[in-house]
Amino acid sequence: MVILEEQASRENIDYYPFTKKQLLEAGETNYVERPKGYAQLLSLFTQEFQLLKQEGIELVEDCIMNVKLGGQPSQILQFLQTRLTFESLEAVQRLMDAVVPLMNNTREWYLKGYTSEELFAQEKKTLSPLPNKKGEVISLQTREKVGRNDPCPCGSGKKFKKCCGN
Repeated sequence: MVILEEQASRENIDYYPFTKKQLLEAGETNYVERPKGYAQLLSLFTQEFQLLKQEGIELVEDCIMNVKLGGQPSQILQFLQTRLTFESLEAVQRLMDAVVPLMNNTREWYLKGYTSEELFAQEKKTLSPLPNKKGEVISLQTREKVGRNDPCPCGSGKKFKKCCGN
């Protein structure tokens, strides 16, 4: 129910256009998506935390499921704290550095099948660039640029550079 409400709140986004191949793969028994960041996190689990490969795979897959359900980084860290022992704050930082790419590239049900990276790229295309013009003053009455030696638009009768322009 919560997922449907969240999807409904994103009415400006269509559902992700899965290919036939993707849908058939997803229908396989025990299928788990392996997004970008999967191998990096698995490697961290097996090398730094000395987990067996199968344990690492299960833990990465649990992380993926948490992301699909809308889990935030803090929630995933709390989940991992129940399964791992951290030697230092740097170990936590290395873990989060590996979790974030996995999160950003996992297809989420809340996002109608898109990844955060894909939606960010779409949004970035629609943003207009910031203007390059610096320090230009435009008169509200005439809608024209006010030059340094023009009369000040405030109506004082002084040159702009001697009035509001300094």
